[in-house]
Amino acid sequence: MLKEGNKGGNELLVVYCCNCSVMFGMTQVQWDSLHRLHTLFYCPNGHPQQWNAPVVDPKDEELETLRKNLVEVTARADKLQAEVDALKLEVEVWRPRAEEIAS
Repeated sequence: MLKEGNKGGNELLVVYCCNCSVMFGMTQVQWDSLHRLHTLFYCPNGHPQQWNAPVVDPKDEELETLRKNLVEVTARADKLQAEVDALKLEVEVWRPRAEEIAS
Protein backbone atom coordinates (compact mmCIF):
# COMPACT_ATOMS: atom_id res chain seq x y z
CA MET A 1 0.00 0.00 0.00
CA LEU A 2 2.44 2.66 1.18
CA LYS A 3 6.15 2.75 1.14
CA GLU A 4 7.97 4.70 3.80
CA GLY A 5 11.04 6.73 3.14
CA ASN A 6 13.88 7.97 5.30
CA LYS A 7 12.41 8.70 8.72
CA GLY A 8 15.25 10.85 10.04
CA GLY A 9 15.21 14.44 11.27
CA ASN A 10 12.87 17.15 9.98
CA GLU A 11 13.10 16.02 6.39
CA LEU A 12 10.06 15.05 4.39
CA LEU A 13 9.37 11.35 4.16
CA VAL A 14 8.61 9.99 0.71
CA VAL A 15 5.33 8.06 0.56
CA TYR A 16 3.96 6.26 -2.50
CA CYS A 17 0.26 5.89 -3.30
CA CYS A 18 -0.74 2.25 -3.66
CA ASN A 19 -3.22 3.14 -6.43
CA CYS A 20 -1.40 5.54 -8.72
CA SER A 21 2.21 5.29 -7.41
CA VAL A 22 2.52 9.06 -7.11
CA MET A 23 5.22 10.11 -4.66
CA PHE A 24 4.32 12.65 -2.02
CA GLY A 25 5.88 13.83 1.18
CA MET A 26 4.94 14.17 4.81
CA THR A 27 6.81 15.05 7.96
CA GLN A 28 7.92 12.50 10.53
CA VAL A 29 5.25 13.75 12.94
CA GLN A 30 2.52 13.28 10.34
CA TRP A 31 3.80 9.83 9.41
CA ASP A 32 3.96 8.72 13.06
CA SER A 33 0.47 10.02 13.79
CA LEU A 34 -1.14 8.46 10.70
CA HIS A 35 0.64 5.18 11.27
CA ARG A 36 -0.19 5.01 14.99
CA LEU A 37 -3.83 6.10 14.72
CA HIS A 38 -4.60 4.40 11.40
CA THR A 39 -6.20 7.65 10.21
CA LEU A 40 -7.56 7.89 6.66
CA PHE A 41 -5.68 10.36 4.42
CA TYR A 42 -5.43 10.99 0.69
CA CYS A 43 -2.71 11.09 -1.91
CA PRO A 44 -2.42 14.28 -4.02
CA ASN A 45 -4.58 12.56 -6.68
CA GLY A 46 -7.36 11.91 -4.16
CA HIS A 47 -6.87 8.19 -3.52
CA PRO A 48 -7.68 7.16 0.07
CA GLN A 49 -4.74 5.81 2.04
CA GLN A 50 -4.61 4.22 5.46
CA TRP A 51 -2.24 2.05 7.43
CA ASN A 52 -4.16 -0.90 8.77
CA ALA A 53 -3.99 -1.91 12.38
CA PRO A 54 -1.64 -4.84 12.85
CA VAL A 55 -3.34 -8.19 12.90
CA VAL A 56 -3.06 -9.67 16.37
CA ASP A 57 -2.58 -13.41 16.39
CA PRO A 58 -3.60 -15.10 19.66
CA LYS A 59 -0.43 -17.17 19.39
CA ASP A 60 1.59 -13.92 19.40
CA GLU A 61 -0.15 -12.82 22.60
CA GLU A 62 0.47 -16.21 24.18
CA LEU A 63 4.12 -16.06 23.14
CA GLU A 64 4.48 -12.59 24.66
CA THR A 65 2.88 -13.81 27.90
CA LEU A 66 5.27 -16.76 27.99
CA ARG A 67 8.25 -14.47 27.39
CA LYS A 68 7.19 -12.21 30.27
CA ASN A 69 6.73 -15.25 32.51
CA LEU A 70 10.17 -16.51 31.52
CA VAL A 71 11.74 -13.17 32.45
CA GLU A 72 9.96 -13.20 35.83
CA VAL A 73 10.89 -16.82 36.57
CA THR A 74 14.50 -16.24 35.52
CA ALA A 75 14.74 -13.20 37.79
CA ARG A 76 13.27 -15.21 40.68
CA ALA A 77 15.69 -18.09 40.01
CA ASP A 78 18.64 -15.66 39.98
CA LYS A 79 17.50 -14.20 43.30
CA LEU A 80 17.12 -17.64 44.85
CA GLN A 81 20.53 -18.70 43.56
CA ALA A 82 22.07 -15.62 45.17
CA GLU A 83 20.39 -16.57 48.46
CA VAL A 84 21.73 -20.14 48.19
CA ASP A 85 25.24 -18.82 47.49
CA ALA A 86 25.01 -16.50 50.52
CA LEU A 87 23.87 -19.40 52.74
CA LYS A 88 26.72 -21.62 51.48
CA LEU A 89 29.17 -18.86 52.34
CA GLU A 90 27.65 -18.54 55.80
CA VAL A 91 27.98 -22.31 56.33
CA GLU A 92 31.66 -22.15 55.34
CA VAL A 93 32.20 -19.30 57.80
CA TRP A 94 30.51 -21.12 60.70
CA ARG A 95 31.73 -24.68 59.95
CA PRO A 96 35.15 -24.29 61.63
CA ARG A 97 33.50 -22.87 64.73
CA ALA A 98 30.98 -25.76 64.83
CA GLU A 99 33.78 -28.33 64.44
CA GLU A 100 35.72 -26.60 67.21
CA ILE A 101 32.75 -26.77 69.56
CA ALA A 102 32.05 -30.39 68.64
CA SER A 103 35.56 -31.52 69.48
